[in-house]
Amino acid sequence: MKCPVILTTALVLTFCLHGCASETRVSGSPDQWVRAKKLSVMVSFTQNKITIRNDSGAATSFLPMKIRGWYKTAGAKEITLNHAEKGVLNPNDSMSFSIPPFLQMDAPPQVQLPIEPSDELQRVEVELGQGGNKESVTINR
Repeated sequence: MKCPVILTTALVLTFCLHGCASETRVSGSPDQWVRAKKLSVMVSFTQNKITIRNDSGAATSFLPMKIRGWYKTAGAKEITLNHAEKGVLNPNDSMSFSIPPFLQMDAPPQVQLPIEPSDELQRVEVELGQGGNKESVTINR
């Protein structure tokens, strides 16, 4: 009966490969600091602002930065930022920027801007860094 042993070993290896990855994923509430591994994120839906802060003891890169927004009816929209004036945050430094106007960026060419968004942004995910240093913070309204 080698099959159960092989199956158990395969399941343990699969769990370790997925569960032992160093990517950090956390979630939290609006207008509160949510700490990932090295960086903390605060999303304010009322101020339409995302703020990231370096809570580690060393300079930390936050690029590339992927921002996803979910709407009630329009679904998921995303943008990736690969370059910025300052792609590294020193310890205790923070940086703020506006939540992207996802609905306006995704407008078809025949639609005139600005779009009147009747859809409300429900959730924002900010994914920072790459590879094993990736940190992801999700904020639900």
